[in-house]
Amino acid sequence: METPDYPLNPQQLEAVKQTEGPLMIFAGAGSGKTRTLTYRFAHIIQSKRAHPTEILAVTFTNKAAREMRERIVSITRIRARRLFVSTFHAFCLWMLRSYGDKGGIDPKFSILDDGDTKRLMNTIFKEMSINSRFLTPRRALWEIQHAKAHGIPPENYTYGSYDLIGKRISEIYEAYERHLKTLNAMDFSDLLLNAYRLLMHSPGTLAHFRQAFRYVMVDEYQDTNFIQYQIIKQLAWEHRNLCVVGDDDQSIYSWRGANKENIRLFHEDFPEATVIKLEQNYRSTKTILHCASHLIRHNSTRTEKTLWTENDTGDPVVLYEAGDEEDEARWVIEKIQDLSASGFPWHSFAVFYRTNAQSRVFEERLIRSGIPYQIFGGFKFYDRKEIKDLLAYLKCLVNPGDELAVRRAVAAPSRGIGKGTLDQIKTFSITHNLPFLEAMGKISEDPAFKMRKRVRPFYDWLMEIRSLTAEMEISEILEKIVKESGYLTPYEGSSDPRAQSIIENVQELISAVANYEEEADSPSLEEFLDLVSLMTDTDTLNETSGKVTLMTLHSAKGLEFPVVFITGLEEGLFPHERSLVDEGKVDEERRLFYVGITRSQKRLFLSFCRERYQYGRASFRPRSRFLRELPEDILQGTPKRKSASLHGSHSPFASTKLSTGATAPPNTRSEAGNNGNDFKVGEQVIHPVFGRGIIKVRELGNTHPKLLIHFEGIGLKLIYPKFVELTRI
Repeated sequence: METPDYPLNPQQLEAVKQTEGPLMIFAGAGSGKTRTLTYRFAHIIQSKRAHPTEILAVTFTNKAAREMRERIVSITRIRARRLFVSTFHAFCLWMLRSYGDKGGIDPKFSILDDGDTKRLMNTIFKEMSINSRFLTPRRALWEIQHAKAHGIPPENYTYGSYDLIGKRISEIYEAYERHLKTLNAMDFSDLLLNAYRLLMHSPGTLAHFRQAFRYVMVDEYQDTNFIQYQIIKQLAWEHRNLCVVGDDDQSIYSWRGANKENIRLFHEDFPEATVIKLEQNYRSTKTILHCASHLIRHNSTRTEKTLWTENDTGDPVVLYEAGDEEDEARWVIEKIQDLSASGFPWHSFAVFYRTNAQSRVFEERLIRSGIPYQIFGGFKFYDRKEIKDLLAYLKCLVNPGDELAVRRAVAAPSRGIGKGTLDQIKTFSITHNLPFLEAMGKISEDPAFKMRKRVRPFYDWLMEIRSLTAEMEISEILEKIVKESGYLTPYEGSSDPRAQSIIENVQELISAVANYEEEADSPSLEEFLDLVSLMTDTDTLNETSGKVTLMTLHSAKGLEFPVVFITGLEEGLFPHERSLVDEGKVDEERRLFYVGITRSQKRLFLSFCRERYQYGRASFRPRSRFLRELPEDILQGTPKRKSASLHGSHSPFASTKLSTGATAPPNTRSEAGNNGNDFKVGEQVIHPVFGRGIIKVRELGNTHPKLLIHFEGIGLKLIYPKFVELTRI
């Protein structure tokens, strides 16, 4: 069958027509990969190669999945519910809910969010009497999630086990898994890991899915971790119809398990794969694209791509040197106001930063200026206490083993049932091998149980509501819980704005449930809770909200804005100080900068500070090494305040030269007696106050040479060797 007249360029059309066998599409930033995947999905259906339900497309955000699903529906006129287009986590969750019993999994399991896992880890630390000065719950959780992303169970966890901390983490991992089993719960990593185990340990299930999905497509392939790749490889191993779309230049999530090496593994496992490159950019101006391409070429381990565009040349990229973060925020907001006056609406602007802590000064300046804004990645609706309290009631109705949910529900509002009583119930549940809620019912039947008069009414009431779930709407059940629990009683009639906000949020939750019931084909309490659990920041972002957007660079992936500001381009901040000890991590920071640049459609502004306040004191940092990697011909320097300058020139490149080991250029001027020129990058030194450190950057300026040194247990410090004695090791 001939390919219909699709509105695609030659390379996109080639990718659409290549339906059989393995296919790797290298899709540069803004090259229309979603459009290509959408038409490829539609073409497989329209050419009668497969039924709509025989194609699986997975991506990383609900936003991307929703957009792809809507586009496919608009092309094929097929009902959306017949399409398997979802995120990895949603697909694996569906697999476990539907077929988990084949692998011994109770399909009624709960999903723990980040807050739940942190509370659970804190409990484990208390139970094991672990000193958090040497090992924090956050570090332990990160190590466990990292192990799960690589498919490593507790019994095989050996990383770092040769030291005391590594051995302790192994013990914590085992305890963490025991708690999850008792709770009948999974964290987000478990959704992937247990889905993979189900496929590996149940040959019949694997055979079923291989036959069910004759075509598999994966978006943002460079962001997959080991387990995700193993899942899609197993699904497509026999028919070989696996299409992966990605860009190694946009691989920025290694810290959460993403493995850029999966690109190499794909070629090893599917050596017959066709490779197609999408290199025409439809998003950015020629100037912005030239800026991004010039930067990313400094990464050596990458697939060569030559991005180009037919868009206009556009305005120069503007670089500003600020005196400090207040000056930087002032400049950014003034530029936003100027561009707004020229016709750009507020939602055209995005301000990116490397760390969340940088947002404060921008927020304060926006508030003072009366400019509406939204923080992407801020406090989400479903993270609010009152919402999590009421969701805990709903979780109790589904999973009687969810101790965390029961404990939360008991205390919202307070019923005089304290921690000691709940711990007694927990002991009873372990002794009698009962789910927590059932143990509550059993122990409260005993007249000798001291707290019987308080516990039993709560249990009976909850069981009554549970018995009504089959005959009542979810929204009706939620309203009954709110009314009969007296949850809002303390806030009703109060003049406190906070109280009114809580009441409004509860009403909004009831409305959200009602909207779900109206839109879902077969609404269920389990599915609603799953949807809430899988919600991400991108689901709450309104790109046409009429507000300026503030967000971290990691959050910006997959988005685009007419005007972008990338702030805080200072060594130790961007690239982040944690990356400076590993060249591979610096490469990832460079990719992060590349991602930020390529979010911009029309205008791009960059800024850095010569002085930044951190931890209550000023710190001086060199400008980011990345700025030296940008093409000078497209950069426009902006006049800066005299207080911002540690040198005389206004040129964005004339002030200092950063050395990574090379000798200083002939025109670099040094003062007589300066004792810093003989230090080299990579040398280990001892500082009289900060101790042992490694020289990361040597800055050769017109005054005293400066060294950026990473000290053990302290981090980066800018040191003037002229004024302090450094001892080589």
